Amino acid sequence: MQELPYISGLNFDSKGFYLASVSSAGCLAVHDYETIYCRAEVSNATTVKPIVHIATNLKLEAICWNPTNQDEVACVAAGGRKVYCYDIACMSYNPVEILKMKTSTARELNTDPSGLFDVTFCNMSANKVLACGEDGNVHVWDRRANPQYQSLLSAPKSGTSLSSLQISTDEQVIYAGSDRGLIYAWDLRGGTQSVAFLIPGKDYHPPFATFNLALLLEQISSLREQTDITISAVHSIRLNPSCGRQLAFHLNNGWSGVLDLSELGLTHIHCPPPPWLGGSSACSPICQRKPAWLPTHSVYVSGSCADLKIHFLDFKPSPNSLCYAQVSRNGQSRPRNELLVSEPVIVCAAHPMTNHLIVGTEVGTLQLIAHKSFSKMDDSSFDDNVIDSSTP
Repeated sequence: MQELPYISGLNFDSKGFYLASVSSAGCLAVHDYETIYCRAEVSNATTVKPIVHIATNLKLEAICWNPTNQDEVACVAAGGRKVYCYDIACMSYNPVEILKMKTSTARELNTDPSGLFDVTFCNMSANKVLACGEDGNVHVWDRRANPQYQSLLSAPKSGTSLSSLQISTDEQVIYAGSDRGLIYAWDLRGGTQSVAFLIPGKDYHPPFATFNLALLLEQISSLREQTDITISAVHSIRLNPSCGRQLAFHLNNGWSGVLDLSELGLTHIHCPPPPWLGGSSACSPICQRKPAWLPTHSVYVSGSCADLKIHFLDFKPSPNSLCYAQVSRNGQSRPRNELLVSEPVIVCAAHPMTNHLIVGTEVGTLQLIAHKSFSKMDDSSFDDNVIDSSTP
């Protein structure tokens, strides 16, 4: 059976004017968000053509905008050892710049995987580009240097794959999630345990902290009593834009939670039954799910891996949160805030100004989900208008 192309990455520009997407079929597309929204108000289902469409021969995994040059996007691909930078203002199908990986000496002894899974720019210095992937390294390029300097921040265990990447709001710490259920942190501020962007001749920079999510989940007694806790790969990590100490994670088994970077422990969890317990799964196991934070209200939005739903998780930094890990609710079930969708959701992106959602599906379409209000977090807060925008 031939595998359908799915949306693998979504990202809004800083103002929410444009939405960039990539797919497993190698399509890079840029949509005008106002056009999508206006068409959704007229029709519940329609097709919107992108203003930019570039076909590559790559299995694209992620895309991001240059914060200081909103005409530039960068993307990475599985099986590719490069970061591809495109100027969407130019009528060209070729990247304006290609950043190449270098291989860690410690891993050259083995067969070196070459795929990259995530990429981001530094907001304060957009000349610095970071990417992570199958080789267990965070690659850091300084585009000001000639030739471009590259530093490697390495996970300590050989064979580890890094799937997702985040930079702290002050851009002093880099976080990466791994396929072994670990989150690593590298310190860029100086000192004996830190790393700097420019350290000539060094290829191995160990993390200053490692968080084992399975062990942290074991510390939640109510969860430990209900289910067996096993290691599960990290699909995505994301910092809360309205509370910088909250690092949300999403695991292969469909669980989500929050690592509090101040308390160094898990404060929020959402642990639905894994889809394989029921013998079925809404999403293909090869898809890396990528939830998103809404810019306000501390709501974390995730596509379900078990059924055709989107979960809206109350992760506000308070014991009053519906998903707070340490609060006993005396056997009462927690209210579910979820929305039925027509296709399995792989990746979510929230508009930076309106809290509207665009989700990418397993069948290669985009869906717009607009809401009235998130103040009560119930199903009535959503409009019925949903638009499908097929990526060519």
